[in-house]
Amino acid sequence: MQVLPRVRIYAGQVVLPSSEGYVGVEADPVSLIQRAAEEYGTVILEDISAVFGKMPHLDLLRKVEKLDVWVDGGIRVSENVMDVLVAGGTKAVISTKTLQSFSELDKAVKLTENIVFQIDYCQRVLGRIALRFSSIPEVLEKVRMAGVEAFIFMDNCSPSPLEEAERLFSEEVLEDLYVGILSKEQAEEAQDHSVKGVVVEALELMQELRPDE
Repeated sequence: MQVLPRVRIYAGQVVLPSSEGYVGVEADPVSLIQRAAEEYGTVILEDISAVFGKMPHLDLLRKVEKLDVWVDGGIRVSENVMDVLVAGGTKAVISTKTLQSFSELDKAVKLTENIVFQIDYCQRVLGRIALRFSSIPEVLEKVRMAGVEAFIFMDNCSPSPLEEAERLFSEEVLEDLYVGILSKEQAEEAQDHSVKGVVVEALELMQELRPDE
């Protein structure tokens, strides 16, 4: 089972989720990505600024372009995928929370196979494209038909994302699925589950890099 550290940045600063949104931490994003990649191989970079509709931090990507970094850069249309990949990302994460339509996903798949599809979830699929579908498996089947082979189920609300994923998806789907948000302890427990991998905050995985520890 693969562990994917996630580094979130906003306005160029590493951030962590809080009750009020996000809180900045005094950690260098480039160093954090490098350390996470050294220890775990692949890193997910979530660019909160781009998710909110601002310009993505492509300059940061260029500094880590030799590493295996999957980028959630607020992709809305197919052209955004190539912006991320050309800047140095190895895969572009297309999320339900920002994708404008499945026609844009179809266009993106024709441009590159380096795509990961992320279902953002909080008791329902988040994002405008979810309005067309009655169930999560239906969304995933549509994505598979488009030609995508790698998937993330990002559970933003459940205290047990793994159990929620197992409730929603078949065993066949779970074998191709990465699940987050998990704590470090939940990630260790995931060894007993049939998922492909888990997504955990990089700063939680590497506590020694937290400035307040």
